[in-house]
Amino acid sequence: MTKIPLSQLNTLASGICEWSIESDVWTPYRLPLPMRRHYQSDEMLDKRAHCTAGVALRFHTTASRLKIAIRYGVSCRDIGWGSVVVDGKPFSSFGTQSPVGDWPGEIALGDGADQPRLIELWLAHCAQMKIMGLSADAPLFPVKNNRKRWLALGDSITQGAEAQYPINTGICRAARKVDLDLLNLGIGSAHAEKELADLLPDGQFDLITIAYGLNDYAKNLLPADYAAAMATLAAESRRLWPHAPIFMISATSIRNESDLNQLGLKVQHYRDALNSLKLPTATRIIDGPTLTPDMGGIMDNCHPTDEGFAVYAHTLLESIRVS
Repeated sequence: MTKIPLSQLNTLASGICEWSIESDVWTPYRLPLPMRRHYQSDEMLDKRAHCTAGVALRFHTTASRLKIAIRYGVSCRDIGWGSVVVDGKPFSSFGTQSPVGDWPGEIALGDGADQPRLIELWLAHCAQMKIMGLSADAPLFPVKNNRKRWLALGDSITQGAEAQYPINTGICRAARKVDLDLLNLGIGSAHAEKELADLLPDGQFDLITIAYGLNDYAKNLLPADYAAAMATLAAESRRLWPHAPIFMISATSIRNESDLNQLGLKVQHYRDALNSLKLPTATRIIDGPTLTPDMGGIMDNCHPTDEGFAVYAHTLLESIRVS
């Protein structure tokens, strides 16, 4: 087995803005540093900001075996699995259900291939996965990344809360289906904030989705303030990426749509506020409930099941194509 230097893992990584090596542990960060600092004053949001949703190691290899040593950091759910994808098809998992401590293990890829296969190791989406070591019985080659890039801003639905595996989240399913390079900035319990417009990541993006609303309703924020924050995020995204289509996604379905928050408002009031906006060029609104139409695909009050996320991904892609 050949050990891959930790300093080379960033050449295999997708879905990250930054990375660090401390005490012989490689840590990927999907959020840019200013955005991580923005959330650090709230312990719950800070944990979710460090979860590795949408982060993957992608490489070509003829290897039949990998050895990987994982160190779990913070988590927001008791869901610690990573996903193995081989040549675009789900293959197996790694890690453990409970994201605590260290997990050293082996990933069997079947018999060694004559031609290199594309291997993707998707890190946990509801926990922080760090890497202490990666070895293989054949060389690993970085994948030349010429894919178009998708920037996904949002809350727990975007992060993928309650999906059992990272490739089962709605955003990951959709990105993999159309082979887009995903940067998932979804943060469970986050709401739309104007301040986020000043914290957006560097780089070129070809598709922007901005999906907030449920927590604006749940936190009793004013619908007008929610809509104004969404408009600010869309306007700054348009300035930064003038040719990228932008889709603002309103609050997805909740089980009790008639429930009133402390302002005496239903979640529909927030959707209506978003729909009242005058939109920038090449900007569209997707009605959130169309992505989660079946309450049978909702496991609590609002979070999709794995099956619900499959519907979410399919409908989201159809909405984007139609627009």
